[in-house]
Amino acid sequence: MNVLKLKETIVNLKDHDYAIQIPFATISANGGLKDYNRIIRNSVADLVGIYLWENADNNEVFYIGMAGKVNQQGQLVNHSLRSRLQASRGKDPATGRDVLSNQYILNLMAQENCSQLNIHIIHLQNGQIPGYAEAVLLNAFYQRNGLLPKYNSAF
Repeated sequence: MNVLKLKETIVNLKDHDYAIQIPFATISANGGLKDYNRIIRNSVADLVGIYLWENADNNEVFYIGMAGKVNQQGQLVNHSLRSRLQASRGKDPATGRDVLSNQYILNLMAQENCSQLNIHIIHLQNGQIPGYAEAVLLNAFYQRNGLLPKYNSAF
C-alpha cells in the first residue's frame, strides 16, 4: 500500500501534509547527521501529527509513526513532529547509548540501500488524536498487506 492510498484513509482527519526528502548522499556525508537535524528544524512545523517513512526508490513504506498524545484533561502533550524526528529511537544494545533519529535513519537507509528517504508529514485537524490517526493508517496497511511496515515492531 503506497503513501497516497494510506493518506486517503485519513483524509477526514488531516489538516495538511507535505513531504521532506532526505538523500543518502546528504545524511551520509561528513556533517550529514547535523544536516539532517537542520533540515528537520527548518522544514517540519512544531506541531503534533503523523509521519511516514517511504523509500523513494520503490515507494515501500518503512514506518508509520506519530508525535503527540492527549492527556486526561484533553490537552495535546508530549513532543511535536519536529522533536520526534530528532529524538532517540531507543538504546543501542551493544553500547547502551541512545540512538538518535538521524543515526537510525542513516543506518536504515544504508541497510535498505535506499538512495532517498521521503518523510511524509501529516498535521491533523484540531481535536484529532494522533494515536487514532496512526492506528487507522497502521490498520489500513495491515489489512492490505497482512503485516506492518518493516520498521514498525508491533501495534
